[in-house]
Amino acid sequence: MRITMSNKMRNIRLKLDKIAKDQKKLFPSLALTTPTTQDSTKKWRETFIGDRDEIEMIGREREKKDILTKVLQKNREQESSIIPIVGLGGMGKTTLAKAVYTDKETNMFDVKAWVHVSMDFELNKIVSSIISQVEGSTPANDVDLQYLKSQLDRILCGKFYLIVLDDLWEEGMSKLENLMNMLQSGKKGSNIIVTTRHEEVVSKLSATTKHSSYFQVVDPIKLEAMQWSTSSRYGSWLCDAEALYKRRMVGN
Repeated sequence: MRITMSNKMRNIRLKLDKIAKDQKKLFPSLALTTPTTQDSTKKWRETFIGDRDEIEMIGREREKKDILTKVLQKNREQESSIIPIVGLGGMGKTTLAKAVYTDKETNMFDVKAWVHVSMDFELNKIVSSIISQVEGSTPANDVDLQYLKSQLDRILCGKFYLIVLDDLWEEGMSKLENLMNMLQSGKKGSNIIVTTRHEEVVSKLSATTKHSSYFQVVDPIKLEAMQWSTSSRYGSWLCDAEALYKRRMVGN
């Protein structure tokens, strides 16, 4: 029963992810969720709510330990690491990344920044977000990318950093390569944690850094549904999700 429910949930989430991705390409002005839901989700992703994180981290302690080991015990003479966390929506990728990011052991890093990327990959906004978190002030909207790069170079130069790129969808090689190139100013041994729903993103990151002497993409942490909690946490949700999928397929 639990295995069947878990498989059913996985299939539905895959369908919904495909719908969201196709919708972005065909109807960029539309959204699958209501503005209220979108705003609430966006706010939670961009802030840290301790109690909620602690509750939802139940069952992910092993994954947290694995990531902390990669982040903290890395040989500082080697390349900087890109650590992917891969899983369907709702598997706890963001919560897991936050648990690592807010762990007191990561305070050893000179620079820390959290960027919620989502479907709209805008390099200027990503870089501006990192700068504003470190500097305490946001760059003007009309500054060009070259200026932002110079500021980012100044901030990261000679420092160990931990940056989280949450909910990365972008699969375009050139855009990912541009971002990775802009993050090479820090000391080797820095870390980037990437959360994504799509393994293709990890493949593209690996391809863009294949010949890099600065970055290496480590084996991804893959999150699956926790069977013990599937029926209790997602039972009623499955009906709603399946109905939503059917409505989308017929255009309602």
